[in-house]
Amino acid sequence: RTASGEERWAAGLAPVREVAPDPATVPQPSGIDVALFLAVDSNCIIRRGLGRRMDPATGQLFHIDHHPPPVDAVMKHRLVDVRDDDNLPGTLADHVEAFTADV
Repeated sequence: RTASGEERWAAGLAPVREVAPDPATVPQPSGIDVALFLAVDSNCIIRRGLGRRMDPATGQLFHIDHHPPPVDAVMKHRLVDVRDDDNLPGTLADHVEAFTADV
């Protein structure tokens, strides 16, 4: 309880402050000097994200369109898709759609 009798709860991670900190009087710079917006077709973005391949035997990374693997039938059959949580087909399309809606 505070001096005035009101009950205060804390998360337990830090002590409760009786007096709030002073708000910043001068806005702080963000450190960002410039922002670029590249107008790119959504299908191009998705194709770029889904075209990544890896040769598990060597760890080499390739892209079907922009950095194709060498013409090697053995390697071609070893290549696997490079997938992560942000690069799944449905997730990638959702990210593009959300970004497009915000712009």
